[in-house]
Amino acid sequence: MLKEAVLTIKDLSFRYDLRTNDYQLNQISLDFNRGEWVTVIGDNGSGKSTLARVMIGLYPVERGIIQLDGVHLSEETVPLFRRRIGMVFQNPDNQFIGTSVEDDVAFSLENQNLTRSDMKRRVKEALQEVGMWQERKLDPQQLSGGQKQRVQIAGLLALQPEIMIFDEAFVMIDPAARRDLLELLHRLKEKHHLTIISISHEREALVYSDRIIQLKQGTVFRDGSLTEIFAADESLEPPMVERLNRALTARGRGISESYLTEEALVNFLCKSN
Repeated sequence: MLKEAVLTIKDLSFRYDLRTNDYQLNQISLDFNRGEWVTVIGDNGSGKSTLARVMIGLYPVERGIIQLDGVHLSEETVPLFRRRIGMVFQNPDNQFIGTSVEDDVAFSLENQNLTRSDMKRRVKEALQEVGMWQERKLDPQQLSGGQKQRVQIAGLLALQPEIMIFDEAFVMIDPAARRDLLELLHRLKEKHHLTIISISHEREALVYSDRIIQLKQGTVFRDGSLTEIFAADESLEPPMVERLNRALTARGRGISESYLTEEALVNFLCKSN
């Protein structure tokens, strides 16, 4: 399938303090393709979260260009970018505004010039898609960490964005809820043809990635597939699925298909015996 860039970054540089030459991002050039799941990794201070915030206009572009389907990011186009690019942060408690789950999702639609019936329809559809419709009357503070992030995703779905950015959004939830959330995002990506940009240290998130970008000291250090990135750097520990694939290949039993979860790979191996 021909790749089509939906978000393009050219020679992007950014620093928090204009009085210094300490750049958090330094001449970054990247294309994010439509329908792609991209995970951005890197050490603390490598520029991952800064890049995400610049992409949606939370921080200004000092040098370089960011384009969304050919439209340049500027002070005038920030509202357009934020309609088409949604972002979920690490701590969902910092994003809740409504006193109930459905009110919080509805709040994101307040400035969209929708009729009340259309707004109600979108809220219901979004909450149903993330499995939170039954909890719609609850106070968000009554929810678990995984449920809170589902509500944040519903808020984005209601806006019908093309790109979703997750900035360490899986860190504060338990492993089981994290796996469920990643499975949900994978289904939503396929259904709505979303582009997902995930900033994450979680190994479970990597196996869903079509592509991994590794940042180092504010620059693009590596850009490739899961296999390419981990083959190039032995200090990185691959996800379990990738390690198992390698072990099987070393024994002359390579697997032609891609398996996103340990369960799917185990099921395949059981059936093939």
